[in-house]
Amino acid sequence: MRKTICLLSAVLILASLASCALPGRAQPAAEEATGATTVEATSEQTIPWLETTTEEFLTEATRSETETTEPAATTEAQTVPTTAKKKAPATTTKKATTTVPTTKSAQQLIRDAFNRAELHPLYTGTPEMDNRVQRILAAVTTPDMPTYDKVKAVYDYIILNLEYGGCDIEVPDGVNLYINPLDARMVVFANGALAGGYGVCDDYAAAFLILTRAIGLDCWYTGGYTTNTRGIRNGHVWNTITVEGTDYLFDTQVEDKKSANGIQYMFFCKPYNDGIVQRVYSGYDLEKSKASFGYFEKAVYVPEANDAETYAPVTEPVRERETLMTF
Repeated sequence: MRKTICLLSAVLILASLASCALPGRAQPAAEEATGATTVEATSEQTIPWLETTTEEFLTEATRSETETTEPAATTEAQTVPTTAKKKAPATTTKKATTTVPTTKSAQQLIRDAFNRAELHPLYTGTPEMDNRVQRILAAVTTPDMPTYDKVKAVYDYIILNLEYGGCDIEVPDGVNLYINPLDARMVVFANGALAGGYGVCDDYAAAFLILTRAIGLDCWYTGGYTTNTRGIRNGHVWNTITVEGTDYLFDTQVEDKKSANGIQYMFFCKPYNDGIVQRVYSGYDLEKSKASFGYFEKAVYVPEANDAETYAPVTEPVRERETLMTF
């Protein structure tokens, strides 16, 4: 609106000037009376911008206004330093590394249970048997060996050093002092098999029990039946070790029979719910086998007034005998 008013005002001023001072026209008489110098206009003395028409003037005025405003904006834009906008640094998002927990195998869990089991070494109290046991354990185990590996070393030793067959009975001194007849039988069977290198299932199981009891585990002498591939059942004896309330089967004699091409550990440390145990073994009573063990308790000779030989039971089992080796 302001621009329009200015333009109209300019037009009116031009119109009034055009009517008062045209080219070649003399000044009025009033000017002569005042004594003002009169300049006679000639054809060469003309006002350039009066020679344009109104439309040309408006066009020129508009162009001039545009030229006076736009360069100023351009100049201002040129004075502003154009600095390139810095790109934000690319953020590299690291992939979260998810640690997938490794699932332990069932056998590894069993191994861990054996290795953390609380040990209570138990010896037979018969020097000949206990000396033999300590020599064997010193040969196949080390003090810092995990318990599971110690049991495996004993398992291997029996299989590698015994053959199935009858053995000579070697009755060490003091066997008749055991209160529990089964304890006495196991000491006789194990001593004969380990000394002679032969034995049947009773001997294998007795030797394994005495050696693992010396390690400190709860091992039992278990009887029942096995069924062979032809479906025939036979009376048999094997071992059971209880760890953290779970019973595990060990059968060195059957393993020995199956180990013509090396020990396969088919009957090593198997839970009783294992498939092969359920297919092969039957007729056993684990609670009865545990109750039948006497912990190698012995009776002691107590002389009486009439010099008659009488025996009284030892109240505590023989445990952790450390000075039995006599080389």
